[in-house]
Amino acid sequence: MALVDTLNSLERQEAAFEILVSITSKAAAGMAKWAWMRLGLHQLTKQQYTQGITSLQSALRADPKDVHCWECLAEAYLQRGSHTAALKAFNRASQLNPDTMYSYYQAATIKKKLGLLAEAVTEYKEILDKAPDYIPALKGLGESLVSLAQTSLTHFFDLRAVKYCQQALYYLTRAASHRSDLSCIWKLMGDSCTILHPVRQELCVVNVPTKLLHKSDQPTETQPLDKEPLLALGSRCYAQALKILPECSSLWHDLGISYHRHSQLAKDTRLITNAVNAFKKAIAIDPSNHIHWLALGTVASSKEINDKALAQHCFIKSIQLEQNNVVAWANLGVLYLDSDNIELAHQAFKSAQALDPSYVQSWIGQALIADMVGHEDTMDLYRHTTELSNNVEGAIGYGSWVCKLLKEVKNKDSDQYSYSIKKMNAVVLATDALAKYIERLNDNSAAFSIYGMLLERLGLYKTASTCLQRCVKLILDGKESTGTQINEARSNYARILRKSKRFKESVAEYQKISSMDKCQDLYDLALAYYEADQIKESYITYSQALDMTDNEEQKAHIHAAMGMVAYKFNDLDLAKTELFKCSQSDQPCSAGIRALCSIGFLQSDTTLASAAVQELKKTKR
Repeated sequence: MALVDTLNSLERQEAAFEILVSITSKAAAGMAKWAWMRLGLHQLTKQQYTQGITSLQSALRADPKDVHCWECLAEAYLQRGSHTAALKAFNRASQLNPDTMYSYYQAATIKKKLGLLAEAVTEYKEILDKAPDYIPALKGLGESLVSLAQTSLTHFFDLRAVKYCQQALYYLTRAASHRSDLSCIWKLMGDSCTILHPVRQELCVVNVPTKLLHKSDQPTETQPLDKEPLLALGSRCYAQALKILPECSSLWHDLGISYHRHSQLAKDTRLITNAVNAFKKAIAIDPSNHIHWLALGTVASSKEINDKALAQHCFIKSIQLEQNNVVAWANLGVLYLDSDNIELAHQAFKSAQALDPSYVQSWIGQALIADMVGHEDTMDLYRHTTELSNNVEGAIGYGSWVCKLLKEVKNKDSDQYSYSIKKMNAVVLATDALAKYIERLNDNSAAFSIYGMLLERLGLYKTASTCLQRCVKLILDGKESTGTQINEARSNYARILRKSKRFKESVAEYQKISSMDKCQDLYDLALAYYEADQIKESYITYSQALDMTDNEEQKAHIHAAMGMVAYKFNDLDLAKTELFKCSQSDQPCSAGIRALCSIGFLQSDTTLASAAVQELKKTKR
């Protein structure tokens, strides 16, 4: 043993290796632990991981309770990429020596790598209970929480993401209090602030440790920040990281992203200029990094810069640096589409789809093009985007197409309707997609209108009324709303109120419509009057609808309704007259004829009842 250690100290590793091989080859099973241990470590230094694992396992046969040997074996597994085996070995080391922080930390880190983020967070917190100032655990916990927030945002769980980012800032601030010289801590704090940019403003309120904002002696004191100051804080955190590593291109990239997101909210041209300068600095440091060129192109194509030539150059440069660059191809497609160059846009999106068929943005681009040119596959493309992942463009596009098909297709047994609506379960799928849409973007009146009508189709009238009420409010608050828009929104809202049995509210909403120029609105208002026990108003409204239409089938239905209303206020002769007009129509209403037959039975008028039965037989032929 001493000879081997001496040879290693003299950097004569090969001689030591030969001795260890000679000893272990002659040793019996469960013997020569020291030799197996040193042989295993020597093999690991030569990146002979499989042989090293075998040697360390032989050492453990001699002493199964050697904590250090278990940790070395775990490291060997980790170096080889056997994360699950490494996790078991570290857990065994922790069981043998509960006081060792290293094994607990490595186990948590492996779980983080494997995507077991919730378990990793729990283990990091257990480490901090034992060692509150253990910087690796604080950093690992912050990183895990940021990853959980990103996952939550992907699934549109925005409030959950806000909670995770708030926790991450708390633990990362604790780490920075002890080691403010670590750029990775400041970088993670910047990420915690910036990734919340998709969350709408009223939900994005984060309690930030006060000492992160200014000097404070209270480590647990917090201050709530809204979205804009939170994004500004993210930029300051990235800037602090750059003070430590000024030549790190990825940090300049992150700073540019932060400025860009902040400019989208604050509408400050200085911020977008800062973003461009940050990306140019990142490119100057690392010109071969395709991600930097992609980011610069994205900012150059924004409304504030609108330099399409620069954007095109950057996207093409990014593709040249990285051939499998699906995002650059998709962004290039959007740029061409914005320039009304549909053919080039189609080719760019097609290239993106070939590189990664699961990248949803390329499918959204193809759906938009199909919508523009009136292609028959438009609805299928939009549906496919909702199946790939959650996204706002695909959600509202598919929802609008489902509503369009429900409205326009009269034959519900047609192949198109059976496949697109029934077989594809379109109403439910579109409703689920729009539920996530309005959770993130709650200022689009069209989205609330479509969502409300889909909920109506599912019979969820209470939720539908809330959505359509929000639609009316958004249109009234909008600067560019038209009379037609508000009338249609009020009509939809009033109809849902009636179906929700809120009849008086429905009547009141209908009365707010400035111009009743659709028969359907008058039908619905008359029915709302009837159900609100305003019978005479109902009859008058049906009469107005009758004067407005020239359609014989509609007239027959209105006469039937007027007859039933007349019977309600005990004018039997008027009821018979209206129902008789219904029966004599070229396209009679069977419900009206049945009502006429019922009156005949109630009045013991066999002649009337028999005539009604004969007319009813004709309608069934």
